[in-house]
Amino acid sequence: MNNVLDIKQLSVDFMTPQGSRNTVNDVNLTIAPGETLCLVGESGSGKTITSLSVMRLIEYDNGHITKGSVSLNGLNLAELSRGELRKLRGKKIAMIFQEPMTALADSSWTWEAGGSLEPINQAARESRDLGCSATDEAASA
Repeated sequence: MNNVLDIKQLSVDFMTPQGSRNTVNDVNLTIAPGETLCLVGESGSGKTITSLSVMRLIEYDNGHITKGSVSLNGLNLAELSRGELRKLRGKKIAMIFQEPMTALADSSWTWEAGGSLEPINQAARESRDLGCSATDEAASA
């Protein structure tokens, strides 16, 4: 069985006024059909840049993949044109950004590894009904 997502030796640089700056270096991970992966780490450790790199959204902020591959069902996303990527985004691959209470609105969609995009209305309603997140509870403990 093929992995849904394969990231191999991913390195990402951003152009700054001082020159190129490496922000992610040699990341490797795989997601098999039916698996869930959570990226956890300290602030500034590269979680967001790694996630944005999968969808190549870093290119809109002077970032680029300098090494490695990002494959979705065997298709190397790092080699696709911007037009080819636009056809995949929102249909085959999507991202929930860091503000989950606003990202999980009734009209939002999520992606299940190996599956199609499915509505997550119930999960969004339940998360809003809770009124706080696990991290809020941990911070107050």
